[in-house]
Amino acid sequence: MSIIVDRTHQVRAHHHATISNRFVGYGYLQRRSQDTLTKGLAQPAQVPGYTVAAKTGTATTQGVPADQTEASVAGFIPASNPQFVILVKIDRPQATIYGGTAAAPLWKAIAQQLMWYYHVPPDKQA
Repeated sequence: MSIIVDRTHQVRAHHHATISNRFVGYGYLQRRSQDTLTKGLAQPAQVPGYTVAAKTGTATTQGVPADQTEASVAGFIPASNPQFVILVKIDRPQATIYGGTAAAPLWKAIAQQLMWYYHVPPDKQA
């Protein structure tokens, strides 16, 4: 399911989709994304009690000053049995320009809410 939320935190749309673990590179993507979370810049996206596979991104747009980036985090939770795929993209973040610091805290908050709301049991020891 995808949920679109506006700037006032109001839910604007819900989309349901099926998730298949049968695509090329799933295991590789899962391992690499978990490594990024535990050893890399996605650490602020960690959700206590859950395995997470996430990757951060920071991009600049041609013709736009380098400090006006697009910060993002894409990942799935729980990594051991994915229930949700979440993408957070922030255009021209203000306080910090990197995906790991601008988008990861919001990714974590969304993931925590989804785990709570849908009663997804934790998959790792806290």
